[in-house]
Amino acid sequence: MAESTGTLVFSSVGYEDVEVKVSGRSVIDVKLTLSNRKIDEVVVVGYGTQKKCGNWCNFKSNG
Repeated sequence: MAESTGTLVFSSVGYEDVEVKVSGRSVIDVKLTLSNRKIDEVVVVGYGTQKKCGNWCNFKSNG
């Protein structure tokens, strides 16, 4: 299996973005911190299609 490379970007409204280099790791722990920026308005727009995800993209919440 080829070593995974690249960078993952985690973002959520009201939190600072976090960029993590994969560097071949199979487990990546991420902690988002609250942003000091004030949010006046949020607009969410979605369109397109999405394929069903396989076992490689299971996400587990610690909360």
